[in-house]
Amino acid sequence: MYRTLAVADTDELLDLGDVSTVGAIVIRAITNNLDIDLDYVSAFDADLTVKVGAVPAVIPYPAGVIRVKNNGAGETPVFEYLIIGLT
Repeated sequence: MYRTLAVADTDELLDLGDVSTVGAIVIRAITNNLDIDLDYVSAFDADLTVKVGAVPAVIPYPAGVIRVKNNGAGETPVFEYLIIGLT
């Protein structure tokens, strides 16, 4: 699924669709670098940065709330991701 960050400099929840038990997430930055918070609680804190043109990040068995945000000020990155899991 391709997605564009809706608002620059604002983190947003990664849409898991109807997947309730996530086994893995594969995510690739298409335009601009993307920060990922793997255990969001009350404030965004990047745990991982996915760089444009780099090998996609594979996140096995994520345990927390996952949010994404642009890495560079004022950017709205396009990214592609695949959710593997059970509905």
